[in-house]
Amino acid sequence: KPELIKNNISMVDLGYDYSAAIDTKGNLYTWGNNIYGQLGTKNNADSLTPVKILNNVNYVSLGSNHFGAITKDNELYTWGNNQFGELGDKTITARNEPVKVADNVKYISMGSHTSLAISLDDTLYTWGNNSYGFYLGDGTRTDRNAIPTIDKPKTGSTISTQNIETDSTGVSLTAADEMLIKEPVIND
Repeated sequence: KPELIKNNISMVDLGYDYSAAIDTKGNLYTWGNNIYGQLGTKNNADSLTPVKILNNVNYVSLGSNHFGAITKDNELYTWGNNQFGELGDKTITARNEPVKVADNVKYISMGSHTSLAISLDDTLYTWGNNSYGFYLGDGTRTDRNAIPTIDKPKTGSTISTQNIETDSTGVSLTAADEMLIKEPVIND
């Protein structure tokens, strides 16, 4: 029988063995397995019940063991496993609390060890695992551990994102929509 966990929920998502929910006030809650810190609780202890992590959250995407959240101010926070740089924080160090990695982000999708973001000007950015050369779409087999600086949008630029589909292997488009994949610029 389904169990009532929390009321006033506006969004949910599932990772490999952990979960998240955003309530109608923008509070983000996580629970489940936390071996890589993917719950964002500042420790690696599992949680059997929802724990509040952030407020002002608009959207989340859970990868296998890494997490991304976009605030209502279009800031991107990531945490969890970072074996291939999938957090975009210029390291390969796992994080057990949210780390701000970008501004001006409106959509994200986290895969197995790969991350994607669409900026406010509808540009697609990819980072993380690229060992076989087809995860990031940048024409290389180079893992990327940094999300490039995402600029504020130029006025008047729009693109439909309704036909973008993601899975653990990367991005594909249905129909004939175009997408721009920028190679990340790593600033030290």
